[in-house]
Amino acid sequence: MQIMFKQGLFAKYDSPTASEFPKDAIDPNLGPRYRNVIIGVVYNKSALSPADTPKTLEDLVNPKYRGKIVMPDPTQHTTTTQWVASLWKLMGKEKGR
Repeated sequence: MQIMFKQGLFAKYDSPTASEFPKDAIDPNLGPRYRNVIIGVVYNKSALSPADTPKTLEDLVNPKYRGKIVMPDPTQHTTTTQWVASLWKLMGKEKGR
């Protein structure tokens, strides 16, 4: 949508209900986000016990989890692409890589 906005495909519209949204959920050009996506980590209980599961984002790249956790291919799955892109915001560019 950002690309289409930059190409002039959208008109500005200030929705009266936008005032009810949190300020951080309102894009200055596109208005309030109309949905949020919840992401969770799923693991195989046969491969990991609950006590041994990753507890932080940094844990996910620990070599001890290699071959025990998976995620959808971000080039084929939009939600995963958004999640991966948000890592830079959450962790900074270097750690997010």
